[in-house]
Amino acid sequence: MRIIQLVLIFAICLLGTIAVTSQTTEETWYLDSDGDGYGDPEVSTEMELQPLGWVANNLDCNDQDENFNPGARELGDGLDNDCDGLPEEGKIPSKLTITVYGLLFFFMNTVQEILEVVIFTFVIKEFFTIVQLRNGGNT
Repeated sequence: MRIIQLVLIFAICLLGTIAVTSQTTEETWYLDSDGDGYGDPEVSTEMELQPLGWVANNLDCNDQDENFNPGARELGDGLDNDCDGLPEEGKIPSKLTITVYGLLFFFMNTVQEILEVVIFTFVIKEFFTIVQLRNGGNT
């Protein structure tokens, strides 16, 4: 009987040691404050089970507003709603952008016109110089 007790005690100690030394698999969880399914890359925790309000991804670029996440559509508000680093791609350019392009177009046309006048003036001057030389220096 004493041997059975010793075997049981040994088995319990062995199982206890195994239970204590067994490794748990902890995962990284990210806080999802706005409930959009995307976590804040700045706020994380390591736990075996997923805590309530936490998600497995860290893709949210603004965890205080559910309108900012990789699954969101651009809203035309000049901000990066879909967290891709490019605000308002695929949208109509703003008035400021149109104005800048308009000024650039105007400037390029002005430069082209100035160059045309300079070239035309040079060509005319050279033409009259050639005519003058042919006429023996008389115009």
